[in-house]
Amino acid sequence: MKSQTMTSYGTTLSLTESGIILEHNRKISKLSQRIEIPYVDLKKVIVKEHRFKSGYAYFLLNHEDESVFRDRDAFMSDMAIVFVQKKKYKEFLPFLDFIESKIASLQNINDSNQEATLIESLAQELLMETKKSLEYKTDQGKLIIKKNTISLTHNRLYVGNKGTKEIAITSISSIHLSKPGIKAGRIRFFIEGSLQETKYQAYLASENELLITTPNDYRTMYEAKEVIESLRLHHSEKLYQALSKHTMTASPADEIRKYKSLLDDGIISEEEFEKKKKELLD
Repeated sequence: MKSQTMTSYGTTLSLTESGIILEHNRKISKLSQRIEIPYVDLKKVIVKEHRFKSGYAYFLLNHEDESVFRDRDAFMSDMAIVFVQKKKYKEFLPFLDFIESKIASLQNINDSNQEATLIESLAQELLMETKKSLEYKTDQGKLIIKKNTISLTHNRLYVGNKGTKEIAITSISSIHLSKPGIKAGRIRFFIEGSLQETKYQAYLASENELLITTPNDYRTMYEAKEVIESLRLHHSEKLYQALSKHTMTASPADEIRKYKSLLDDGIISEEEFEKKKKELLD
């Protein structure tokens, strides 16, 4: 967009980094001379194209109800610019693209903040209530999240089998999530210390993954992934705090007691405890 300012039917529209400025100079109606509208206060732009009659762009604020809006409101409002010529409507279109991109970016930030709050709330509920669990379903199976573990239940075959696989959250090294397209998407859990590499198969899940075949399944598993990542962070911080309380000169017996306490709290798995115990006794 070459210019940041345009004028139509006695109204000058200017764009700044933070918002819109409307300066009215129409004598036929009693409009405020200058209106400043921050992008953050904008819900949307209601636009009517100039054809046989005049068009307009009305800047709807967050608190306004669009359902009660009428065309006549725009022609007599401080919050609008009117197009009595078709070329002015066309001149406005780059301005519209810019304004809508600003609104969308701000809405994405708000949505992201709300999502983060929801994820943290779900994770905290699991941490506070030991018996609580969250269940996320796909067409191929379901994922159950608890405070210390996740469970993958396969309704269909996975590499020749059906059933449930339980995984300690502390043993998860990373989580892979992909969208469905020509091939099925998937959520896959990589286990720390595992040397087994499962060959990728387009429509057959391994025991550590679930297939994703629809956009709804992807959104469901995206939330599940974020909750698990939040739990992983909590457990890693708790493990670090527990380890930092012990000095480097602690005896093997003290170290084993420390790891046994972590096992009892569900922070590490039985396999991880036995591995560490063997290291300390060797």
